[in-house]
Amino acid sequence: MNKKYPLLLQPLDKPYIWGSELWSLSCHPAGTCEVVNGAEAGRPLTEVLADWGYTNPFPWLIKIINAKNPLSVQVHPDDAYAARVENQQGKTEMWYILDADEGASLIYGFNQPLSLEEFEQHIKNGTLGEAVCTVPVQKGDVFFIPAGTLHAIGAGLKIAEIQQSSDVTYRVWDYDRTDAQGNKRPLHIEKALEVTDRVPATVPYGQPQGDVLADCDKFRVEKAALTAEPQPLEAEKLCAILVTEGALTLTYGEETITAAEGQSILLPPQFPCTVSGNGQYLKTT
Repeated sequence: MNKKYPLLLQPLDKPYIWGSELWSLSCHPAGTCEVVNGAEAGRPLTEVLADWGYTNPFPWLIKIINAKNPLSVQVHPDDAYAARVENQQGKTEMWYILDADEGASLIYGFNQPLSLEEFEQHIKNGTLGEAVCTVPVQKGDVFFIPAGTLHAIGAGLKIAEIQQSSDVTYRVWDYDRTDAQGNKRPLHIEKALEVTDRVPATVPYGQPQGDVLADCDKFRVEKAALTAEPQPLEAEKLCAILVTEGALTLTYGEETITAAEGQSILLPPQFPCTVSGNGQYLKTT
């Protein structure tokens, strides 16, 4: 088994019709990050983790989303449905708003309970906007999106997204957009009707009350400020560090690595190190 050490990762750029995503940490078949530093430099993260003896499906996909235009109105299935229908994990996610244009908003669940028939009728009639909850957004807001929650990121938003390692998305509405070839993206109405929770979202959102941004059975996400004075960092479990502002210097033994905004470092369990710099990062365990 290869020696374990903190892995600095090369993000992947993913262009979309609505903007772009930076996959900062990914082991997903749709795009796997490569290691930048040390003896494993140039190798896919999946291979390195296999050498570490990590046999479980990797739990997270960590992104920076830049939405120039609105994303589709969509929903993700839970683990049971995704395993049965898609042979993947489900998708619970959280968003940390890094920047927001004035007047930016997003869709977060419904504004009232709906029957299955009412939900389907809104989709067919093009009146879904009357039933969804549209929320104004500002920098620093946090949204927790359990599987089954209808949602859509609006235009003018930059978001750090921590999610299960899954790309199962069921689009309900995509604004009749077409790509460069004039083709509309497919919708997945039948599956969305099966998995959507047709009630108002009840989990908290908005400005966080502390440093813990999300804590569920899929991930725990904390934010922390960087300082010039090195601060100790260690986690009992596998730990991902995403730099959301500025730059972070991580030191372990005689080694030092620097991660820029949008980059992630994967830290082995129970691996003592220090972090310093100027800015902010998110810690996922």
